[in-house]
Amino acid sequence: MRRRMGKEIREKVYAAEEELAQWFHHLHEYPELGFEERKTSAFVAERLESFPGVNVKRLTPTGVLGILDTGRKGRCVAFRADMDALPIEENDTHRVCSKHRGVMHACGHDGHTASLLMAAKILSEMREKLRGEIRFLFQPSEEIQPGGAKGMVEQGALEGVEYIFGLHYSIDEYPGQFSVHAGANFASNDKFDITIEGKEGHAAFPHLVNDTVLAAVRMAEALNTLVPRCVDPASSAVLSVTKIHGGNTYNSLPDKVMIGGTIRTLDIESREVLKERISDSAEGLEKATGCRVNVKIEEGCTLLSNEQELAGKIKRILKDAFGEENVFEHPPVMGCEDFSEYLKTTKGIYFRAGARTVEEDGTVFPTHNSGFRLNEKGLPYGVMAILEVILAFIEMEAEK
Repeated sequence: MRRRMGKEIREKVYAAEEELAQWFHHLHEYPELGFEERKTSAFVAERLESFPGVNVKRLTPTGVLGILDTGRKGRCVAFRADMDALPIEENDTHRVCSKHRGVMHACGHDGHTASLLMAAKILSEMREKLRGEIRFLFQPSEEIQPGGAKGMVEQGALEGVEYIFGLHYSIDEYPGQFSVHAGANFASNDKFDITIEGKEGHAAFPHLVNDTVLAAVRMAEALNTLVPRCVDPASSAVLSVTKIHGGNTYNSLPDKVMIGGTIRTLDIESREVLKERISDSAEGLEKATGCRVNVKIEEGCTLLSNEQELAGKIKRILKDAFGEENVFEHPPVMGCEDFSEYLKTTKGIYFRAGARTVEEDGTVFPTHNSGFRLNEKGLPYGVMAILEVILAFIEMEAEK
């Protein structure tokens, strides 16, 4: 059955390429930041409501859920797309460019949204041949910690869902190529804020004050020794101090200095060790300097890990659809992804689809960069992959 549907999928996607490109261009031109995706979510909801058999729910102010219930017994499968953009000014030489100054889609979320919309449209047209229930999650704010996935889950997006899948367009693969990695894919991400307070005073008389600046320097040095000395060398972890703020004159020592940064790990043990050692370092600094040191750690995304057996099934589906030579492994990265929130309660897989753009001079701009361009030729393949995965898991139920 899926072989026959595979041909139908391709025909439908090829026939819809122009509309897919139009949706992508519109979303790219009108980007919105996390939790502000009002026009984006309206665009998504309007189109979902026009697809036969799709019911639409507003789970959060800017989160949209589309539900295609075939009315026939079967599996409940979900697919997620993120919708938010980044606070970056886009390179204005791009053919299709952001019309919102200081905001751009620099991570491919416009492509994710357009692709899942098109998959929803095609599946709605095929609904008489399908069974079970398919949910299309259009999530706000993947980029802002702790992310919009949590709100979608809390509002019931995954109730009754057996599997959820997600796709990310990648600059590491070319259009028509895919990669799936079993195990850790994206790191956990926590941020820390440390406030160092003490008696302020004249810089000429440091013995009469608590030198909060020197204490902050010592704290930053201590933090940068934690990974190489407290984490197993075989593990992957990053602790970066990204900001230090304090003082506003040349001849006074301030009463307060603030330090901030990020913790990224690919295993739970390293995550807990680093949080504990940050607190230990703060206590030691208090004793050594007489300053008061307050540590606040805000937990963000948890580790995103793909289950081995399920990742193998997705690889097989993609290889059958696109060829063995076009499906790869990829290493884990220290970035984070709040798709991990869905995997706390539901089985699922997150995989990558190629959208690499090579500029005329050979440059490949990374994501989160003003020069980033998603290769539009990858979009039809992404839609096909979404359809292949959803249909395969619906049919697995039928084959039981």
